[in-house]
Amino acid sequence: MQQHWGSGSLDIRIQQLLSMLDECFQAGGDLQSSWSAVDVAKQLSLSEGRFLHLFRQEMLIPWRPYLLWRRMMCAVNALISGAPATDAAHLAGFSDSAHLSRSFRSLFGMSIRQALGLFNKS
Repeated sequence: MQQHWGSGSLDIRIQQLLSMLDECFQAGGDLQSSWSAVDVAKQLSLSEGRFLHLFRQEMLIPWRPYLLWRRMMCAVNALISGAPATDAAHLAGFSDSAHLSRSFRSLFGMSIRQALGLFNKS
């Protein structure tokens, strides 16, 4: 069973969500339309407010920043694997490579090219 930052195990609904996200990223699923808080809450049989509260309580990060981070990791993995920037952006649910680049710089404070250079050095 997966553990979160605090003591004890994750709520089963959050575990289900993380498994669904993992499957979607591995299968190259549609990340633009199916991961809104409203849709996820419905899938988990929760109200939107309860889902957002539970997710933050269990994961110690709000839903939207977590989802953005996961999307970024999906795009970076695609780029490391040799995918063109546009394909990596679309795979991760960004509208285009420019959207991915702006979001990446905003989140990490460096360009994707700089980050990839760091990965290639290690």
